[in-house]
Amino acid sequence: MERMPRKTVRPTSERADAYDAAYLALPNGLHLDYAEVAARHGKHVLCEKPIETSADRAREMVRACESAGVTLMVAYRPRVEPAVRRLREMVRDGVLGDPVQLHGWFTGHVLRHDPDQWRFDPDLAGGGALVDVGVYPLNTIRFLLDADPVAAQAATFTTDATFEGVDEHVAFQLEFPDAVTASCTASYRTQQDDYLRIVGTEGQATLHPAFNAEVNPTLTVEVGDERFEYEGEFVNEVAEEFDYFAHCVLTDATPESDGRDGVADMETVEAVYESAETGRRVEVGDVDA
Repeated sequence: MERMPRKTVRPTSERADAYDAAYLALPNGLHLDYAEVAARHGKHVLCEKPIETSADRAREMVRACESAGVTLMVAYRPRVEPAVRRLREMVRDGVLGDPVQLHGWFTGHVLRHDPDQWRFDPDLAGGGALVDVGVYPLNTIRFLLDADPVAAQAATFTTDATFEGVDEHVAFQLEFPDAVTASCTASYRTQQDDYLRIVGTEGQATLHPAFNAEVNPTLTVEVGDERFEYEGEFVNEVAEEFDYFAHCVLTDATPESDGRDGVADMETVEAVYESAETGRRVEVGDVDA
């Protein structure tokens, strides 16, 4: 497949003056270039996930926005979903006891949408199923635990020639502090599904669907012999996400999913890919450049 070149961004000052912020819904490898331009013009940045194609480029984006004094937020929809936020409160309050294991996956058929798209270009995408859909369970689990992984073990697989250069399937296990582990899978060519489960010393909870913005999720909680389900009203996650971003801009608040949060995701992504390539356990932040 012909690779898409990166473009130089040169907006006119007249156009820039008409906007307060930029929403970067671009191929991952273009996020930094556009964010730097927005920051130079004093515009706040809402960047689609993942933040970029590498931790180094993500750090450059953070530096550019911090130097310009503009807000940088990474667009992780699940963080504004009420069921996810309720589950986070339950974890913090110890309703499930101490977290022990988490399981999450996000799968689907990307080829059905467009067999010739930028997601299959490793330079623009930075990876395959992991960086596109696998970051959802990764980021949500970090959000629920309020902690970052310390190590990763993983395997990636590519069986269809269309996915040459990117991972078609990925399975990875993350180690967190306090003996907590998470097992996640993501795929570009399986039945569409998304699911999240957390098991603690006193109970467990599941969220299904967990990451699909078009379907209302059901939160199921089991503690001892008690079991209950929660399904709130449907929430437009994109609208909520934009409202939250605007609130942070107007109040000078730091978004929960800020640029540094995006960097943490990419550091874990790099550890996952390093582990898949070498077959060994890789500590997060200990990846060969």
